[in-house]
Amino acid sequence: MKRFSTYLTVLLAFVVAVSPATAQEVHRLINGHWYNGSTFVASEFFVVNGVLQSDHSGEAQTVDLQGAYVVPGYGNAHTHGIGNNDFDTESNNLLGRGVFYVANPNSIGSRSAEAREMAASPLNVDALFANGGLTSSGGHPSQIFERYPDSKAMDGDAYFSIDSMDDLEQRWPEVLGGNPDFIKVYLERSEFHEKRKHDLAYYGKRGLDPKLIAPIVEKAHAAGLRVAAHVTSRHDVDVALKAGVDELAHLPLEKLKPEDAKRAAKNGTTIVTTTLSHRPSDGVHDLDALHKSNLKLLLEAGAHVVLGTDSHATVVDEVLEIASLDVFPEEALLRTLVVDTPRWLFPNRDLGSLKSGARADFVALESNPLEDLRALKSITHVYKGGHPVELQTASEDEKEGIGQHLVHTIMSKGVDAAIEEYQRLRNEESEEWDFSEGQLNALGYAMMQHGKLTEATKIFQLNCDQYPESANVWDSLAESYMERGENEAAIKHYEKSLDLNPDNENALAKLRLLRKR
Repeated sequence: MKRFSTYLTVLLAFVVAVSPATAQEVHRLINGHWYNGSTFVASEFFVVNGVLQSDHSGEAQTVDLQGAYVVPGYGNAHTHGIGNNDFDTESNNLLGRGVFYVANPNSIGSRSAEAREMAASPLNVDALFANGGLTSSGGHPSQIFERYPDSKAMDGDAYFSIDSMDDLEQRWPEVLGGNPDFIKVYLERSEFHEKRKHDLAYYGKRGLDPKLIAPIVEKAHAAGLRVAAHVTSRHDVDVALKAGVDELAHLPLEKLKPEDAKRAAKNGTTIVTTTLSHRPSDGVHDLDALHKSNLKLLLEAGAHVVLGTDSHATVVDEVLEIASLDVFPEEALLRTLVVDTPRWLFPNRDLGSLKSGARADFVALESNPLEDLRALKSITHVYKGGHPVELQTASEDEKEGIGQHLVHTIMSKGVDAAIEEYQRLRNEESEEWDFSEGQLNALGYAMMQHGKLTEATKIFQLNCDQYPESANVWDSLAESYMERGENEAAIKHYEKSLDLNPDNENALAKLRLLRKR
């Protein structure tokens, strides 16, 4: 039934619009503290034709920053929140949160072309798109797209199924034909690939044959393209590093050893954090401890670490989560956000610098983020491409969604802890969060898409408890039971949905199917 997928996008802190300032307009920025890569210095700058200048002899409109702390725009090296729907809305959402530079490592290629063109404007977010990633038949992320109305067309658009060298040779021109900015490959517990490649129980839970990674990297590099690898296990990391990938798109969900971190550093491989990702983490008893251990090893080895979310969480939430692990000094985290991550994404641009002659792309904050990283959310001014972005406080009706908030709780502490957290916040902070039915519905479907059916069912049941008169929530609960093969329970809940909405065509169709079994 309805998935309300947009509800999992964190609601806007600001409504944004690029000011229609002309190229001749000069702004004099006073009373600001400007980030120099390590600390903040009180300075005055002019914005002239989209560029920062330390002086200007002509007329200028004065903009009083009122003591704000100015940093370069934020970077997110792994997000799926761009290039999916209306680009202007997605771009404005990001700019309003200070995020200027992003990469989507698995996008629907047919939608990426227009988004890539729009991202070329200096007034929009700068974005890279991998188009569809390379996986095996029935491999991740094909299960995510199977519910799309045009699901059969997704192979070759949202992903490419490649099972052999012959497949690779045949499909490589198709991969390059979409003009990807980089290549994404999927490794999903590749140590078990031979055992799982034809097992229906592992549909959506496997990736490429590990023997194909090195040839793919060779082809991509010959085409001038980087390769980012989805990894889960330590074996996946080993395969990726031996093949010479440029990026690990996630921290793995198994403990690394010192030699792994040293090899990543020696290879010059970049690792994207994604500690807030909602990937399946079965068997991980303390996700925070695992991420802390792996980050510590990587940092001690001198590996290049950048920030990414994977989920729709804001990259500042990723920063705050990593800060809570007490492994990254706050000054290093700030630099990673505004210098290292943008420069990794766009190495041929002079990003992350606020000096005379640099492009006027910056974010002004109410207070010093080196004293409290939460200041990264308190934005007073945004300039992109030398143009001021108008910020308006969102209405009181726009609250942060409870669904996104619970993702990390599920992954780090389990679904029962997430339900307890939901109930606590519902009782104690009911006015602070969006508790609409779409929140839990979207969260449940996110769990289903990543193979966590037990968690999905519990979330849908919670939604039914909260909204017992909604036909949609009972339909969703029924679907989770159907996915689990529990047909009697599925029939019961589809019938409940029909009682509430006799016109529910989806429930009628599913009941006809289930009663034939």
